[in-house]
Amino acid sequence: MTAKREQRVKPIPLDQVTVSHNPRRPLRKLQDMGCEPLALVHTLALSEDATKRAEFVALIQAHQPEIVKLAETYATMQIQPVMLRDFRVEVNGAYLTRYGIVCGERRYIAWAYLQAVTGQKQTVWAIVKKLTVQEAYWLGVEENLQREDMTEVEKGQIFARYAEEHKMELTKVAEHFHVPYYLVRGRVALATKLPAERLRLYEEGKLNLTDAIREALGEQDATRSHGRKSRQVLLTVREIRAAFDSTPRSNVERLNALAEVMRLTVVQAVHESDERMKRAEEADARKVEKEVKSSHHSGVSSLKRPEEFFTNPQPSTMIQEAAEKIAEEDEPFCQAGVHTQDSDAVPNSPLS
Repeated sequence: MTAKREQRVKPIPLDQVTVSHNPRRPLRKLQDMGCEPLALVHTLALSEDATKRAEFVALIQAHQPEIVKLAETYATMQIQPVMLRDFRVEVNGAYLTRYGIVCGERRYIAWAYLQAVTGQKQTVWAIVKKLTVQEAYWLGVEENLQREDMTEVEKGQIFARYAEEHKMELTKVAEHFHVPYYLVRGRVALATKLPAERLRLYEEGKLNLTDAIREALGEQDATRSHGRKSRQVLLTVREIRAAFDSTPRSNVERLNALAEVMRLTVVQAVHESDERMKRAEEADARKVEKEVKSSHHSGVSSLKRPEEFFTNPQPSTMIQEAAEKIAEEDEPFCQAGVHTQDSDAVPNSPLS
């Protein structure tokens, strides 16, 4: 019964929505100018003063025309309700119900635009949920993370906040949000480590995403710092698998990078690696058994006993060659024909 009551859609007066838990920036251009969306709505759009309402309309039309188009559709289409969180506040000794936006802030602002244009009080259709502030924020993240208009910096801020609040490594953050580790690592660096003036250049389109991330990670001069020209390292899929098999499980960053090249999650890559090594051990055991039987027939006694093959196993030539080719002079690895100076940039990734 409670769940059904929470999902009920009901009209909420615009002036009762006072905070936003939304991780997105619904009025990006105006926010870049120092304007906060809900402050604009309450001081201008919902004002009794026609001059202030006209100022709000002019700002939206000049800087956020997509809000105007959204408001125009409300007259002819049924719109999706916004999601709100309700809470109680004390005003002059009385406790009143107020609301915070979880998702749908642009829709709310479009309703406010209509009120500013017409001068008639509007309500927003909403689903109201019982949520804590933290629950509201992370529900808003889940709803909005896949939106095309969420910037890479905003994604980085979300990943960084989640890692800090949950005391979690970035590899675990990537698993939680079902995104590649390199994407989380790069966006967090972009949002938290890139100097403000360089970040401004990126947001203005004067610095591309790949270079911005490399700079944030401190890897933009990696080739020059080695004092030599970059050269390609060509690895076959078989060699990459061999390199993964020979990498210690404690080297999480290297495992993540190799798994990304193979287009696998780390869990999938480890499972496949375990299967390969198991098959190799079984093949070695069969080979030993065959050689032992052969030695009995030929009378040759110089062969190692079966247990000697496993007390001091030798790595295969293929694994040695692959590991040497990758590790040589700390050179970065890549798939055939593709050179990657940055472990954050992989073939066919959004950073390439």
